[in-house]
Amino acid sequence: QHPVGYVGRSGNLQEMSSARVCHGSLGNQCDIIRPARIVKLHGGVNPRIIVGLMPSSTPAAVKQHPRTGDSGLAARLGREIEGDVLFDAYSRGRYSTDASIYQLEPVGVVIPKTERDAQIALQIALEEGVAVLPRGGGTSQCGQTVGHALVIDHSKHLNQVVAFDRDARTVCVQPGMVLDRLNAWLKPHGLWYPVDVSTSAQATLGGMAGNN
Repeated sequence: QHPVGYVGRSGNLQEMSSARVCHGSLGNQCDIIRPARIVKLHGGVNPRIIVGLMPSSTPAAVKQHPRTGDSGLAARLGREIEGDVLFDAYSRGRYSTDASIYQLEPVGVVIPKTERDAQIALQIALEEGVAVLPRGGGTSQCGQTVGHALVIDHSKHLNQVVAFDRDARTVCVQPGMVLDRLNAWLKPHGLWYPVDVSTSAQATLGGMAGNN
């Protein structure tokens, strides 16, 4: 509950007998403060609010996936794929964030060098019972590319044009293809991919298809 009330007339000052400030993760820890008041400036605009403040609560401990940094899983992936397998704390930290406010540490990261690498990593994760999280440019502001999972980053190697049909006006690309790069490739053919996003210099087609 907010500790201030609304005053309808300009120039008024309202003193409230008491007010409750609730905090905690469920808003179920409340304190009484006295008094709380609101000042509404002349002309009925730009209200000035005076409230009581509470110290922030201690953040809860962040939980990890039980397989986070699993050396056995990392070793198996390293034996069976050509690309990079990153299970160290530094790499997990880098991949725990994107353009959103969220931060979730992944189990580990795979950067496939070939499409076969991506397929093998997906199959191993399935057999090991670990969730998979494909990642492109990490430009989402809603946290789709962070999670307690095996992150597969397609942006480094899987970013090529696979097939193109000028007459049908279709193109097949790998998921790590960046939008601006695709449009630069299409420009000599008088074509472009008609999606205009603000992060076109980093956003990949795989991420756009998955999230947008």
